[in-house]
Amino acid sequence: FKELKQKEIMIKQKYIDFVNEYFLTNNLNDQNILGIHFRGTSYKTSRGHIFPATIKQMKYYVDKLLAEEKFDKIFLCTEENRYLNFFKENYPEKLLYLETFRSDKNDAFKIYKRNTHRFLLGEESVKEALILSKCSSLLFVRSNIINAANFFSNKKQNLYEIFNGF
Repeated sequence: FKELKQKEIMIKQKYIDFVNEYFLTNNLNDQNILGIHFRGTSYKTSRGHIFPATIKQMKYYVDKLLAEEKFDKIFLCTEENRYLNFFKENYPEKLLYLETFRSDKNDAFKIYKRNTHRFLLGEESVKEALILSKCSSLLFVRSNIINAANFFSNKKQNLYEIFNGF
């Protein structure tokens, strides 16, 4: 996969520049960052998807990892408003996230509130996956975003998966 990645997969420079600028602007280059990706919306109801983590599980594992690994920051990737609000309430001093499309329903592909909405969904996912790829550790429920983040990471990341079945 490393050969394939180096030879066949090219990330556009604008996304690399975005991530580098994000880390520079937020003074993150020497920080110990816990990257978190929790899907909500369709993961709650769509057949064949992994069940999402509960808020109780999120709190338990984040608190445990913060105590054990002394993370400076948390970067949260989620499309669920409720999850973002939970993290804002519980970890305001450590929390980082991008302003992306969020809802509490499975409507990202049904309601188009922005011009080029579907393109923007993809672009936001690329940016978040690349930021997650630079985090020290990842806490997640398995998804393609987390797979991409770990695939594009240039360092060994500690991976903490919550699995509640299908």
